[in-house]
Amino acid sequence: MTLYSLAQHLELAYPDVAISQSGLYRLIHGQAIPRLDLIIALARVFDVSPEYFVTAGEDF
Repeated sequence: MTLYSLAQHLELAYPDVAISQSGLYRLIHGQAIPRLDLIIALARVFDVSPEYFVTAGEDF
């Protein structure tokens, strides 16, 4: 899935969650912190719990 297609999917499925392709890019590269509504929307899209996006990995 590309950032463009993910942004489009989020826009259609969750119109109240504002996110752009560039916003997703900043999140992926650690240049932004996601809002709770975006974490929940992403968790639903990828069928994971929201904790998946907010728990520390084993590297920490």
